[in-house]
Amino acid sequence: LNMLLAPPGVGKSNISFGILNHTSKAGINSMFFSLDMAAPQVYQRLAQRHTGYFPEKIFEAYKHRKMHIIDE
Repeated sequence: LNMLLAPPGVGKSNISFGILNHTSKAGINSMFFSLDMAAPQVYQRLAQRHTGYFPEKIFEAYKHRKMHIIDE
């Protein structure tokens, strides 16, 4: 069991996603819970991490159900 405790906006999610990526590749079952972000924010951060796009572009793609925007 690992916990990261810090104020909002200091990179806990980035560190957590890195750990989860590593454990996933190693075949280790892992879970992530955030006490300061709602589920849509977590998905947005994951999409940003994997695409490198700014939140506005990801939000527009989701809002208009045009996921091909992400692939551009």
